[in-house]
Amino acid sequence: MAQPKHGPNEQGLLPEELVEVPTFKDTPNCDEELIRETRQILKQRFEKDPERFYERDLNLLFNDDWTVSRFLLRCRLNPERSIDLVEAAASFRKEFKMGETKLSDFPAEIHQVGGIFQYAPDRVGNITLWMRARYHRRSNEMVHIMKQFILCVMEQCDRACNGRGVAVIFDLSNCGLKNADPSFLFWLLNSFRNYCPKGLSYIIVYNLPWVLNATCTLALTWLSSTNKRRLRFIEGEQIHKFIAPENLPDFVPGGQCKLDYRKVPENCEPVKPRPDDKLVPISEELANTIRDIHRKLTAEN
Repeated sequence: MAQPKHGPNEQGLLPEELVEVPTFKDTPNCDEELIRETRQILKQRFEKDPERFYERDLNLLFNDDWTVSRFLLRCRLNPERSIDLVEAAASFRKEFKMGETKLSDFPAEIHQVGGIFQYAPDRVGNITLWMRARYHRRSNEMVHIMKQFILCVMEQCDRACNGRGVAVIFDLSNCGLKNADPSFLFWLLNSFRNYCPKGLSYIIVYNLPWVLNATCTLALTWLSSTNKRRLRFIEGEQIHKFIAPENLPDFVPGGQCKLDYRKVPENCEPVKPRPDDKLVPISEELANTIRDIHRKLTAEN
């Protein structure tokens, strides 16, 4: 097996991940022979269980070298392990309908809150994904639809940059214990790490309040030393080092960007029960919960 000219170090990090503002925009693909070997294994696995994969995902895996390379880089250039992860990611994507859902499939109320959205790029060109934790509420009824929504937004970000890296901003401004949700956070970090390899350029933890220090400390125990290196703990206008003011939303100090982060997508409807919907089913109980949370969050704004 040929050795790659560009690969991770002993900690699994690429040279471009060791800088202050990382990006994968110019990361070269893995060695061609390594990619061919990986695709051969994928072909054998696919023939045994073709229904596991979305057609678009397969097209990328067989025709786009970066799509294969990102799994190889995540798995220390091991083809067998890489395809194991590809299969796990395929099952995960099917579970949450990631290859089928669109932003317009989710109720307008979820968009209007402005808690999770794609936004303008950072200083090196990474697409940004904002998550405003002050709008998160622990709710058993909301868990699945919010997982689907986050993954749908992440999918849109990943496609927008051709899988070349997204900067995630966890905005913890004005958060309290009512916003803390360790189990949901664990799921989120695990999902990003395993099913979107080399998809996160870095994560900004913005304005961490002291009351959430314990939750943050717990979350850090779930991360390897490699993944901890992707975290940036910053406050206030320190964020300008990563994102120019003209690309920051108006709720951030100095933010000047006019993009509407509460914009409702075209053909998106207000919430209503649709229990038989194949992509985003909504029961009567869930519809009432969405309306109630939307009303309370709108009042807070």
